[in-house]
Amino acid sequence: MKTFVIITKALCYMVAGFSAVFGTSMAQYINTTDRPSNFVLGVTIVMSCGGAATGLVGFLSSSFSDYKAEVAQEKTETTDKIKLT
Repeated sequence: MKTFVIITKALCYMVAGFSAVFGTSMAQYINTTDRPSNFVLGVTIVMSCGGAATGLVGFLSSSFSDYKAEVAQEKTETTDKIKLT
């Protein structure tokens, strides 16, 4: 279940990162009938993928540090139990 939650959260961070950059970049074309050139669309999509990757890296970094803290706490609890017996 933890894996499913992490994958779902990671996908949400990626979608949010992509949408924020893409939406901001394409906002200038809202009130016009002009279509952005293929070059502009290509650059925008590549930069939006960069935004998605940035969000994903931040999330995974946070998740990994939480995981390491949880493992360290479990080791401490196990060590304390051994000392008590």
